[in-house]
Amino acid sequence: MSFLSKIGGILLISMAGWGLTTQDTPLFNPHLSATNLGLGQSATASQEGIEFMLQNPASITDQQSIAFQASRYLGIDYNAMAFTFPIYGINLGIHYLGAYLPNIQRSIRSDNDVIVNLDDTVPYEFHHVSVCLAKRFWGVYVGVGANYQILRLDDRQLNALKQFAGIQVSLLPGLTAGASIQNFSNTPSSGNALQSPDPITALGVSVDISPQTRMNIAIIHNKNTIATHPTLHYGISHYITDYLPIRLGLDHNRFSAGLGFSMEPLHINVGWAQSIDAITENQWMMGIVYDISTTPLSKKFIQQP
Repeated sequence: MSFLSKIGGILLISMAGWGLTTQDTPLFNPHLSATNLGLGQSATASQEGIEFMLQNPASITDQQSIAFQASRYLGIDYNAMAFTFPIYGINLGIHYLGAYLPNIQRSIRSDNDVIVNLDDTVPYEFHHVSVCLAKRFWGVYVGVGANYQILRLDDRQLNALKQFAGIQVSLLPGLTAGASIQNFSNTPSSGNALQSPDPITALGVSVDISPQTRMNIAIIHNKNTIATHPTLHYGISHYITDYLPIRLGLDHNRFSAGLGFSMEPLHINVGWAQSIDAITENQWMMGIVYDISTTPLSKKFIQQP
């Protein structure tokens, strides 16, 4: 049986076991990267690189990169910029995500799942700034961080201060495990589409099946989207040439895919995710990473300490 056939079998089994249903699952919000979008969030805890900073700050260990991203979420365009660099033996990462519209038309979702536009328009802006630190301790990568969020709609403003942390460890060459917690706070807060009130925990494994192929598996417990149980996520990335990776993912109950162009130090990624909501469109994201690390992304865990 070929490798792709085995992957197909795993996906089919997971659909039956975890339910590929039409239950309403919120869209990916713009905190996610284009790469992780294409992998169905399966790289949330265990994959290295600046793109995964917000899901696991340990991912920026030994990295020196600049990243830009554009995404469209609930009809609003969001832009992000991030960079990470070493300072006094520790990696510092800074990430900004934001959107601003001087006038946005109010709309509501009716009981029969129809979007109804209201007559009035209001200003809207969202700002999310994250700062994190990461360091390697004898082969274990540890990261901690905090973010401050501001959402302003009309004359109402919602502020939130959250923390996040994670670890990654290379178990064997080509086998990495990770764990992370995001969005936790000592003070309770109300939630909305961008400011989730409950913490998000994740466990994941990344396996290099071949020099061209990596598989990711993650278990994510996110009560903000599905309150009853954790969800299982699969993703696979395969380089069809030295420069072109393709990605496929299963995000609990919807499919995702991605395409990239990778020529060190430049990485361009596009991600797509299926919408299972009848009134919202499929989702797209695009990201650019310029990696100036002395250790390329593809070699980070293979290199000996």
